Amino acid sequence: MVYSDVKHGTKMSTEELIILAIFIIALVSLIIWAIYYFFFHKKGQQEGESCDKNDDCDSGLYCGGDNKCHKGTNGKDPGAICAESSECKLGLSCIGKMCTPQNVL
Repeated sequence: MVYSDVKHGTKMSTEELIILAIFIIALVSLIIWAIYYFFFHKKGQQEGESCDKNDDCDSGLYCGGDNKCHKGTNGKDPGAICAESSECKLGLSCIGKMCTPQNVL
């Protein structure tokens, strides 16, 4: 079936109308996603906020042994010297000035 635009003298087939509709739906979906992402999307946790894994923290932060986000890319490894648990990698606590696995407590 062919639809006619009498005013402009153009004709569109059913297939062309379907393609146009799909294009419009995709464009509207992209606009809605962009609005959500740039205005409402919550970025990672900020420094000092709680976390369960490194991915919970914003870029440039890591999830420390105290389950809070800290500046840096990673905490200290097991056996490293520390002053507090926040310096250690996730899953480690600062015990006796050394990063120690929490299950050893």
